[in-house]
Amino acid sequence: MDCIATFEDAQMAVLFDKMCRNMGFFCRIVPVPKGIIASCGLACRIKAEDAPMIRGLAMEHSIEVLDYHFPGQ
Repeated sequence: MDCIATFEDAQMAVLFDKMCRNMGFFCRIVPVPKGIIASCGLACRIKAEDAPMIRGLAMEHSIEVLDYHFPGQ
């Protein structure tokens, strides 16, 4: 299952993607799926099982994530 991280600006989405990849996590920048609200229109798709670890890393790196969404839950 995937998790969708949303952001208020595109720069945070790019920084989040770069951080994930540098740390060895799967991450892909995607358009925000229908039904999810985010200001910049970009989101990052990550593996749901990696979300708790990535959430902590994002906080440590001062990357502002608007929300984490778990479609299907």
